[in-house]
Amino acid sequence: MIKRKIFFICIMILAFGCDKSDNLPADQLITKGRQLYQEGNVDDAFKLFKRAIKLKPDSADLHFELGCMYSNAAQKSYDEALRRSLSDFSGEKHNSDNDKEMMRYGYRLDLYTSALSEFNETLKYDPANWKARYNIAADLFNHKKYNEAIVESKKITQLAPDYANGFSLLGEAYSRTGQDQLAIEMLNTAVKLKPDGWNYYQLGMAYKRIQNWKKVAEIAHKLKGMDKIRYDALMDPTNYSW
Repeated sequence: MIKRKIFFICIMILAFGCDKSDNLPADQLITKGRQLYQEGNVDDAFKLFKRAIKLKPDSADLHFELGCMYSNAAQKSYDEALRRSLSDFSGEKHNSDNDKEMMRYGYRLDLYTSALSEFNETLKYDPANWKARYNIAADLFNHKKYNEAIVESKKITQLAPDYANGFSLLGEAYSRTGQDQLAIEMLNTAVKLKPDGWNYYQLGMAYKRIQNWKKVAEIAHKLKGMDKIRYDALMDPTNYSW
């Protein structure tokens, strides 16, 4: 079974600058925080950004940037935890989708939770920020709150009609709720915007679940030379799941 991997879509612009004063204005706190973050002192960077936010609590851009910093740091800690778990020769089987299990290997779930909090704050002050909304929608999807994910994903496709991942996420959420025709419609749009192995695979699986074998064959032909792993998964006669 191939599961959707959701990537955080944060664009970071890290500036340089430093002032050791304890009474810095917000702009200097932000500059110093960015510098510390780039140097790897993420916890100190977060503290400075939080201080800046106290001075500019209604800055959607600032909430979004802090959310990106949290999410990037969370992803890095997860990657390290996964590496450690794979290097564990204790003989135990590990589930990389289990947050609590990955926390045993150093995954900082608290950073991920903080990222979501900041993305929600971003939307409070800037509802049109589709990047923050995508992170929220992806989290809802990953926690199997598919109807809520559909609501958020629809907004993303309206705000960013050229963003393929928005349509892909919406299509997959429709699939999970048994709305196959809507899923196919959204996934076809995703393929047109971004014709990669993942989107073709998801579209092929949607056709497979309604037993449209002609369409499955067409997509399999495209996948065969593009993504062998997903081609094999699509052609597996026992694989109808997600």
